[in-house]
Amino acid sequence: ELLSKTIPDLLASESAPESLAHFQQVVGTGASDGVVRLRRKDGKSVWTKLSAVRLTDDRFLAFCQDITDREEFALHLIESEQRYRQLFNSMISGFALHEIILDEQGVPCDYRFLAVNAAFEHLTGLKEKDIIGRRVLEVLPKTEGYWIKAYGEVALTGKTLHFEQYSVALDMYFEVSAY
Repeated sequence: ELLSKTIPDLLASESAPESLAHFQQVVGTGASDGVVRLRRKDGKSVWTKLSAVRLTDDRFLAFCQDITDREEFALHLIESEQRYRQLFNSMISGFALHEIILDEQGVPCDYRFLAVNAAFEHLTGLKEKDIIGRRVLEVLPKTEGYWIKAYGEVALTGKTLHFEQYSVALDMYFEVSAY
């Protein structure tokens, strides 16, 4: 049955242009590796890793491996990331992700900003573009040791903290949940 099929017969209609480009590369250069959607005998389309070579002007050899589960999982991760980003960017609570920096004795001595949301920028006046990748003591040199100690304790023990604290550097009180 397969030998009587043409390449377009095997391609899933939803990705035919990309798949045809893959096969045109085989024709033009003699070989190609890539991800292609193919149509099974039952009509279901599957993602495949396809390696193909041209044997003669009208004969080709192709090896394909079904990677549908992997591709669907990757799409799920992308969708999940998009939902997370939307939640992160639209939440009204300020959020900051930090990396704790330890001294030679393993004691927290600073922290680095890894990510902040728009609400954090609004609440603190600190802009993401100015702080990401920088240490808090670079950005806010007057930061009290309490902040570093509290966040360090959370990072090192895994315990969640909830507290209210005044920041001299920002001249504001904050209610903080750290985890």
